[in-house]
Formats: sequence, structure tokens, C-alpha cells
Amino acid sequence: TRDYDRAIESCNDALALDPGFIFAQARLAQLYGLKGIREQTVAHMIASAVLSGKTELAEKMEFAHSRGGFKAAIRVQVKADELSRKQGKWVSLTDDAWYILLMGDEDRALSSLDEAVQQRDPFVTALAVDPRYDRMRSDPRFVNILKRVGLPH
Repeated sequence: TRDYDRAIESCNDALALDPGFIFAQARLAQLYGLKGIREQTVAHMIASAVLSGKTELAEKMEFAHSRGGFKAAIRVQVKADELSRKQGKWVSLTDDAWYILLMGDEDRALSSLDEAVQQRDPFVTALAVDPRYDRMRSDPRFVNILKRVGLPH
């Protein structure tokens, strides 16, 4: 239903019960991103990094945000994901596509999703319903990605 306010309330309720519940913190970052509330998006991304033990990433994001704003903080996350992949760790390219989309670069986000399909990222199976990509649904390149995965479009 895309009731983001209700979802935010549920996540906050969960965090009131368990302040260390990383899933709720990460979901809040997504929800605020979907609502276009940049400050809250970054704040919850930073909190998620702290909860997952990535304090250096959190500090870099905080610094980048204070110096260069929202996009600078998001770029730090994308670069951290790229570095993790170079080190042989698996990080979903669909998340990078979302971060890149938050910065307003649909072309690069679509390239990331295309790469996710090529690498058989398991999260591409949710692209047809994932609200993070709603604004790209009418883009023929996104429709083509859905077709390649075998999803309805």
C-alpha cells in the first residue's frame, strides 16, 4: 500500500523495544529515502552502520554529510560497498542501485541493476514490487531488466 508513515511508526515501535534492532534502523533509512526526507535517510544509514559494527563507515558518512551534504554521504556508502566487493565480500548491487537512485542518477542505477541481474543477485527477484524502484517502472530499460529476470512488468 506504500503507507510509509505507518511503516515508520512500526519501525520506531520496534526500536523502542530493541534499540539495537538493525533491520528496523535500516528500514527507516529506506522509508525516509522513499519519502525524500534526506536528513533522516542519512541519519538512519549512519545508525545502521554503527549497529552493524561499521563505525568507520558511519564516521566517514557523517563527515562527508557535514562537508558535502546528502549525496556526499551516499557516495561514501557506495564506495564502501565497492571496496567490500573488491575484497571478495558479497554486497547486493540492488542496494547500490537504490543509493545511486537516491543521488538522482537513474542511468547509473539501471547499470547497477543490470549488473545485479548478470551476477544473479538474489534480490533482483523483488524488483517488480520493491517500492525503491517505483519511479523507474515506466523506463523501458527497467522493463527490460524485469523481463530478463522473468518478472511481470
